[in-house]
Amino acid sequence: MGLLFIIFIAYLILKSRTSGNTGYKYNQSRDYNCKCPYCKEMYYLEDGYYVCECGENFRKDGSFTYKSDETVSDIIQYTIELMAYISKADGIVTNEEVNCLRQLLKDADFNNTQINWCARIFNKYKAISYDKSVLYKIKGDINDSIDLKRGILFYALEISYTDGEVSYSQNTIIDDIVSILGISISDYESIKNEVIGNGSNQENRKQLDEYYKILNITPGSSHAEVKKAYRDLMKIYHPDKQASKGLPDEIIKDITEKSVKIQEAYDEIKKAEGF
Repeated sequence: MGLLFIIFIAYLILKSRTSGNTGYKYNQSRDYNCKCPYCKEMYYLEDGYYVCECGENFRKDGSFTYKSDETVSDIIQYTIELMAYISKADGIVTNEEVNCLRQLLKDADFNNTQINWCARIFNKYKAISYDKSVLYKIKGDINDSIDLKRGILFYALEISYTDGEVSYSQNTIIDDIVSILGISISDYESIKNEVIGNGSNQENRKQLDEYYKILNITPGSSHAEVKKAYRDLMKIYHPDKQASKGLPDEIIKDITEKSVKIQEAYDEIKKAEGF
């Protein structure tokens, strides 16, 4: 997706491992309300992502605390929230937009628990009206890094253009990103042109999604999952396995055509995903 996207992913990975607020120690005017899940140090904290004195990151969420590999950092939550707003801004969250987000999480190398956490965040905020305050949170977290501001805009535009057109509501959010994060008009036009230039790949992505459907699996499936789906289907549809059953020629023809599509889908997925 380009250098900006790579920088953005690298930053998210780094922030997920190193960032966090400093917890407030207990004092006589407050009660403990949580403890570090690693060393059991007691704290009085609002909900958020923190660094304990033991050096480990953890999140407080309500009455629970989570280790760093069970959750994600604040910047990632803010980013997921923003992408949920953009995806829903045109009235419906499309499969292409979900797949785009899934690719972000895949590239960030999150475990299944972290991916499920992000999915809950996304589902929560796609049902909520857009609130631009999330952009001020992002701005505070990334400071004045030009590359990271560009990365946010690049990914927002990427999601906006996944289904071919950018709605008025999506453009409103894009305008807020440019204004609040302080991105120049020239940078905006440059990034927009890069994303639109990638538009020729959008049809390829849609076709790839169709190949995944043929194998009855979802985009982002592992190599092992793709291979298993292919083998399971070929056990059913391979013409050689049906030829001895005395089936009518018309049925054999349909089975043969199906097997060709299965083989094509498997080959194209392998090529596209680098398996």
